[in-house]
Amino acid sequence: MNKRKPAKKRQKLTEFEVNSWEDLRRRVDDARDVLAPDRIEEIWYRGVSRREYRLLPSLLRAFKDKVPSSEDVRGLESDLFFEFLAKARTGDGSVLDHWDVLFLMQHYRAPTRLLDWTEVLHVALYFAVAGEKTEQGAIPRVYLMNPYEWNEQHAGDRDLYWPRYFGYDEKEDYFYEYGEILVHGGADWKYPVCLYPPQRDVRLSAQRGFFTIHGLDQRPLDQISPELMIAIDLQPGAVAETREALEYSGVNEYSLFPDLEGLSRFLKRKYGIT
Repeated sequence: MNKRKPAKKRQKLTEFEVNSWEDLRRRVDDARDVLAPDRIEEIWYRGVSRREYRLLPSLLRAFKDKVPSSEDVRGLESDLFFEFLAKARTGDGSVLDHWDVLFLMQHYRAPTRLLDWTEVLHVALYFAVAGEKTEQGAIPRVYLMNPYEWNEQHAGDRDLYWPRYFGYDEKEDYFYEYGEILVHGGADWKYPVCLYPPQRDVRLSAQRGFFTIHGLDQRPLDQISPELMIAIDLQPGAVAETREALEYSGVNEYSLFPDLEGLSRFLKRKYGIT
């Protein structure tokens, strides 16, 4: 039987700065040692183009400087979800459950209470440094977390949640669709939870995607439990070398967005068309 290494005790967000590709690789190894995944546990990564961007989902960012009530959030979320559900078409005739619809919303940039994560470092790095020009003064960042440790501390179970079972009501012995959760009062869990989504959509599969789903606590993940996160900031030298490493690895618009839009974006960049 494998014994899980105890995680090192930390009180705040651990932040590293890297100046090269080799430095980045070393810091990722250091971070993995701190996060201490078990043999069968994945580390999750999330890349952002500016280190100032907080780990807050787009639904909550939609209120800008206002601190919304839970009723405000549920009202907007319900309007967005049910209109997307009514109008979205997959084109292949497949029947999607409500959780699939929620994941499609996220991947096609409709506001949700989800945050994207990936189990592949190179995917997260793409989203951190993919812009043709780094905004002046902007420092890209990659976050790392152990989702199993997160769920153990905030959901009481050291495992990822399959979305359908996340909506299970033990008293009623009933599995709630996501739309039903919204109709019956909306999110009733406090802390964000790490989900293991079915990767039916081609983008989600290509990006090896996972999600956290926010609950009643509207703070960013890095404020709720900074000690469970590690951040790596890429200085300009590391950005340039990381872009080169991604190019050599074949990580690009088309590999991560394997549809006609992704192909078009890839061709425009390849042939220098702006």
